[in-house]
Amino acid sequence: MEDKPKYRTINPKNSIGTKDPVQWLSSVQGPLLAIDSVPPPKTFDPRFDKTRSVSPIRDQGRCRSSWAVSVADVISDRLSLKMNRNITLSAQQFIDCIDEKSQCAPGNPVNAWNYAKTAKLMSEKSYPWTGLNNKCQVSTKQCQDENCHLNKLYSVDSVVHLPSSHVDLMNEILYEGSIQATMRVNKKFSLYESGIHECLKSLPTIGYHSVRIVGWSETKNNKQYWIAANSWGTNWGENGYFRITKGTNECDIESHALAANIREKE
Repeated sequence: MEDKPKYRTINPKNSIGTKDPVQWLSSVQGPLLAIDSVPPPKTFDPRFDKTRSVSPIRDQGRCRSSWAVSVADVISDRLSLKMNRNITLSAQQFIDCIDEKSQCAPGNPVNAWNYAKTAKLMSEKSYPWTGLNNKCQVSTKQCQDENCHLNKLYSVDSVVHLPSSHVDLMNEILYEGSIQATMRVNKKFSLYESGIHECLKSLPTIGYHSVRIVGWSETKNNKQYWIAANSWGTNWGENGYFRITKGTNECDIESHALAANIREKE
């Protein structure tokens, strides 16, 4: 696998869609985690681990909804880990039901996390993706127990701003599941094809984009990187994923990491 970043020459014009963290990060509870005394493994990739489940790559299309899609996928991954079976929650529900005025506009990921604490979350099958501005349809859709997994057996804790220490982030992913991260992006990121992405200081930031960090690894030359899932379809990047330098807060990806634990109801 090639490590040097490779970029396309034709811009696919992918949509981003997360508000500047300055606007919402202060509303999130600060980190409560401590660095684990046991160092995490050098490599962890749940995509090739039969005991783990990773939600499929989505394609948000022209809907600027990474703030909501990434939350739905992180909760899906964490719920799948708790329940030991594949679960994919509806991302469209988050977009339709949180704020019907903004919908497919850049949003605040904290709103998505807060919504997940109280809403009757439905499966992707029950509330499928359209990528369009729709009215909230939760009240009109039948939601059987098997399609409302979270509310029947599990609950979402309050969202937490995770420590920027890459070791803490690694342990969080290892023990609890994938995390949401909001990163600075420039025009080069849309053109990403393969390799380990780095933010070039010579290129201006065009906005912020939320992704899902699922694991990490390192090259033969000991260059460490995160394994992250994007929401621009499997034709983008490395089958929908990208690698980005780990441990240096590349593109601010380690500064704006969020997650909430999934707990079994008593």
